[in-house]
Order: sequence, then structure tokens, then C-alpha cells
Amino acid sequence: MSNPKDKEEPPPNPPTLTTSTTTSEKDLTTALTLISTSIAEQRQTTSRALLHSTPFLTTVLGLIILLALATEYYQLDRVSTAFTGLATIAAALKSVELITAGYLDAAGDIGWRWLYGGDENGDEGHQGGRQRRRQEGNGHNLHESMERLHRRNAYIACLPCTIINANN
Repeated sequence: MSNPKDKEEPPPNPPTLTTSTTTSEKDLTTALTLISTSIAEQRQTTSRALLHSTPFLTTVLGLIILLALATEYYQLDRVSTAFTGLATIAAALKSVELITAGYLDAAGDIGWRWLYGGDENGDEGHQGGRQRRRQEGNGHNLHESMERLHRRNAYIACLPCTIINANN
């Protein structure tokens, strides 16, 4: 027998979402900001997951227990043991920071050069990079666009696209 509560009813008025192609520089800047912010949020989520993971907590707790046992066995000063325990926790937090440092680099690289390419110095600008990418299409017609999903004026998602037309 099926329970009537098992069937979820859709919301009475789902929000209206619109998909469109971003064309203005202001909209592209907003889209790139959304992508960069999303990467930074992924770093926070990854850090939180690492800090709350069982292996991480077990390792830190094991080190602190070993420190407490060493304090009793070797008759160490409790204040120095407390500082060493805090240093252990600080080292653990620093290791999480080092593990997730790539996210900050990736978020910082989001910009015109990331979207359209550029030279090693990054001086090509977004129009020059777009032109160079078109020339590198191996004779195919490249069409670049930024698709966005939004509700009213708020961006929800962005998707940078490069469409290659190989049928010349």
C-alpha cells in the first residue's frame, strides 16, 4: 500500500526561470563574478568537509591523546603541553588551508583572460583573446557565448560555451 504522504506535490507556484545569452560586458562581468564566487564557496565546503571528516578528527584527537599520555609519563609541564596541543590543532588547520589553496588560485584566475584566452602576460584583453581563439579553430567556425539562468534580475547559474561548427 502506498502512503499518500509518499507522493510529494509540486509547489503551487514554481518560480519562473529564464535562460538567455549574455551579451553586454556588464552581464559578462556579473557572470564571471558568479563563477568565481562559486569556486570560493566550493573551497569553504571542502575545508568544512575535511575538518569534519573521521580520518582528520581521529588523527588530531590521537595526537592530543598521545600528548596527554606523554605529559603524564614524562612528568611534563601542563602549560607547555597545552601549547603543544594548540600547535597541533593549528598545524592541522594549516594543512587544510594548504590542501584547498588551489581553489583560491582558481577563483582568482576567473576573468576575461580565463573566458577568452590571452597571452602569457595577460595583456591581450577580452576582444583580442576572442579573436585569437577564433583563429585557432583549425578552420572551423567558433561561436562563443555565456548562457545564463536567472530569475528576475538575479543570476542563478552561468555556463560559458564554445560551439564549434565543423560543417564548413
